[in-house]
Amino acid sequence: MTVAATESAAEAHAAGNSGPTPAIEINHVSKTFRLPKQRYSTLKERVLHPLASSEHDELKAVQDVDVQIAPGEFFGIVGRNGSGKSTLLKCLAGIYDPDVGDVTIRGRLSPFIELGVGFNPDLTARDNVIINAIMLGLTRKEARRRFDEIIDFAELHDFLDMKLKNYSSGMRVRLAFSVAVQVDADILLIDEVLAVGDAAFQQKCFEQFQKMHEEGRTILFVTHDMSAVERFCDRALLLEHGKVVDLGLPADIARQYNELNFGRPELVTDEDALVGSSGARAGVAVRRAWFENLYGQQVITLESGERCRACLEIHFERDVENPIFQAVFRNDTGAVIVSLDTGWRHGLTGTFRAGETVQVVFQFDSHLAPSRYALSAIVSEHDRAEIVSVHEVASLMIHSTVLSGGVVDPPARDRDHPHMSFGGQAIRRSMQRPQIIGDDLQRFWNLTLTLAVTEFRVKYFGSVLGYLWSLMRPLLLFGVLYVVFTEVADLGADVQFYGVYLLTGIVLWTFFIETTSGSLVCLVAREDLLRKMRFPRLAVPLSVALTALFNLAVNFLAVFAFALVAGVRPHWGWLLMPVLVLLLAILATGLGMLLAPMYVRYRDVEPIWEVLVQIGFYASPILYVAATWPESVRVFLQLSPIAAVLTEMRHLFLDPAAPTTADVLGSTWLLLVPFSIVLGTFVFGAWYFQREAPRIAEAL
Repeated sequence: MTVAATESAAEAHAAGNSGPTPAIEINHVSKTFRLPKQRYSTLKERVLHPLASSEHDELKAVQDVDVQIAPGEFFGIVGRNGSGKSTLLKCLAGIYDPDVGDVTIRGRLSPFIELGVGFNPDLTARDNVIINAIMLGLTRKEARRRFDEIIDFAELHDFLDMKLKNYSSGMRVRLAFSVAVQVDADILLIDEVLAVGDAAFQQKCFEQFQKMHEEGRTILFVTHDMSAVERFCDRALLLEHGKVVDLGLPADIARQYNELNFGRPELVTDEDALVGSSGARAGVAVRRAWFENLYGQQVITLESGERCRACLEIHFERDVENPIFQAVFRNDTGAVIVSLDTGWRHGLTGTFRAGETVQVVFQFDSHLAPSRYALSAIVSEHDRAEIVSVHEVASLMIHSTVLSGGVVDPPARDRDHPHMSFGGQAIRRSMQRPQIIGDDLQRFWNLTLTLAVTEFRVKYFGSVLGYLWSLMRPLLLFGVLYVVFTEVADLGADVQFYGVYLLTGIVLWTFFIETTSGSLVCLVAREDLLRKMRFPRLAVPLSVALTALFNLAVNFLAVFAFALVAGVRPHWGWLLMPVLVLLLAILATGLGMLLAPMYVRYRDVEPIWEVLVQIGFYASPILYVAATWPESVRVFLQLSPIAAVLTEMRHLFLDPAAPTTADVLGSTWLLLVPFSIVLGTFVFGAWYFQREAPRIAEAL
């Protein structure tokens, strides 16, 4: 696309002309972070200070950003640190929830906010490639099909079976980038990850993004690299303090960005400062000095290569014949870089009379290296005897997106603007907000399953020996408790298969604790995912519950083996045991959804929950059966869903003659109470998690 065509496209956007449906619509988006002056991070502090001031400061990270981005456009977002670039990108990605306005995305979106998010250092590169690809949106089948392409691009064939924790930082980033570029996304959000690794690999990265652009993908690119903005982008947006400074062509935005960084030098116009004592005595004074661009507009900054006019206003208090006017440019080290005068190029300048004021203009293309240049003005007689010399009469900032290392940057290339495609149809329209499940149930399930399987593999070290080692904890606990409560307390004397009952209770309780306690800390543990990737929040606690369910299934193999050795005879009642496990899983998952966001806000939830867990362990019929309770409290304690599950498990699994939960309660209708508690806990946990989900990334 030619420069003229690019300018027309930008003007059409600015004018709001009709055209293709935008791939991204950012409609007056604002995002403010509230920073409390007194932060309470524990429930204890909140209880002790219920009436404490809730005053807070406001950080307005993004303020009323309104822009539309066309399909196939390479769009740059630039600004200084703290200008709101990354916050805006996270609002687009659905990581943060805008306070005002909304974001509409048409197409499948993939954020590149940080490479390698979700990598597990204890797994090999081979495993991490599959896991990370699934997290970024591919199915497991697609990830396996593209595995060879990913490794070819990363050039890490010899390190596939090495654990990631043994990789260098450069190798990790190369692998992460190679996975990320394989994602089938219509829209890519890129935050400072355009070039990684050594020079050769950087060139591959540049070529890959150019290829994606040519394929018609919409790319949003956040960076401080103005050369990359000019090289790749069709348009760019400049932010400062969360507000839009300008939206337009990359070269214009790059120039304004450099002006913000380097500042605007003061224009010197004080007549006394310009004249100087020697100038007054000589009868010639330099009254004013300034710079102009090609269009005659007074400027104090220019892009390297732009037409520059150095203007001097000279006043004569005596007659001077054929004076020579000279303009000398010095850089910030004081070295003379350019010297222009009328003696060599202009010839005789003529006679200037006393009282006459003239303007002298030196015009040239400013192919200078980025720096601040001071202008000195010199007026001499025709024989070059100096009349007046005034230093630093004005200064000019030259900026550039290319640093050659020299003092002069002559033109050496023609800019080839990349193709901008406006074709293609909208695939999907979605409002980008943090979500509990996401837009795609299949992806939600894939992510949940991937997280669960990964944790399960890490826990068992991928081997039978690892499983046996992890099984030691419940077995050791069972052994100690069995000896204490059979030989010392004699609690199991009247209970048939008491050893199997105790082991079953410990295994079920372990599942409950793994689910609830693991869910409690899971959001904080997965902070990297939640803050840097559009990740369905609910997948995190559900993956914990699913991992615990895998562990329960494996541990029950040991329970069944132990039961058969102890003489328990299989019967049809065993087929109903999964229903009891399901009820326990629903209860534990509901509590997990409640505890996880609470722990993000109040960090003393964990020790409080540990105390409640200990009370629950001894209050539940694990070490003893429900019939052991005094009759005065038996019905009340049996209303606990955990007690109901354990009592019913004993009846179905070990002893059909043992009382059911209904028998202990004395009424079948009372079974509705534990069922209601299970359902109510799950519904309330889901509601609370849904309410807190949009703010989890910010709270972290």
